[in-house]
Amino acid sequence: MISVVGVGGIGSIIAEHLIHMGFRHINLIDFDTLEISNLNRIVAATYRDAKEHRIKVEAIRDNLLKINPNAEIKAFNSKLEPSHKNVLSDMKVERALANSDWIMAATDNHASRFLIQELAFRYYVPFIVAGVNITVEDGKILDMSGEVILIRMGDRVCLKCLKRINYNEVYKVIHPDRTVREGLVHKGYVRGLDVKEPAVKTLNTHVATLAVDVLVNQYTERQRDRVIVVFEDNVSPCIYEDVDSVADRNLHCDVCDI
Repeated sequence: MISVVGVGGIGSIIAEHLIHMGFRHINLIDFDTLEISNLNRIVAATYRDAKEHRIKVEAIRDNLLKINPNAEIKAFNSKLEPSHKNVLSDMKVERALANSDWIMAATDNHASRFLIQELAFRYYVPFIVAGVNITVEDGKILDMSGEVILIRMGDRVCLKCLKRINYNEVYKVIHPDRTVREGLVHKGYVRGLDVKEPAVKTLNTHVATLAVDVLVNQYTERQRDRVIVVFEDNVSPCIYEDVDSVADRNLHCDVCDI
């Protein structure tokens, strides 16, 4: 069972890749509904879906079942948020993640990735993180890139020791004290929720494809595993392994040093 958390621009492509690659048992987890602004990047989202504000996971599920009607696709319209001690408020989602063979994390915020990692290490479920970045300044693109991170228990590597989690942004969402959450935003440590990140489907497709290739390689063992694979489309398109981040990680991390 593969769980795809976040079925937006990257996650929807990952999900469709999975069904085409022969994976038949997939969980789709996302809390959002479709909007017209999503149509430039989400696979299978139609104009009618967006106008009707259909639930994302249900629209993606229906598309996957058209490709393979014999697949088992479960749609969880739920937001990853903790109730207490980082236990998810939706226990059905937590059980689905705990029973997964792999988690594909395609969310766009630090809090959800933090919770995915907490659950992954709690239930010993390996996961793959896929994310993109587009930096625009004065109307000019300064950076357009993405990366895929492979996290397996026992490898002594995680998002924390790799410095891939901003804890100010995490606590802005999950801190139990509302005044603390609001204070982090007010002080400017965290951008407001109204900030919309730019998205390009071609970039998403490159990174989603890399993520599924990393997953498939766990079964085929055709290539050497790489912890971080980076795709850049700046001077020219290129793919490379980020060995520096791995070498510079905290070897005494309290999350993955087990």
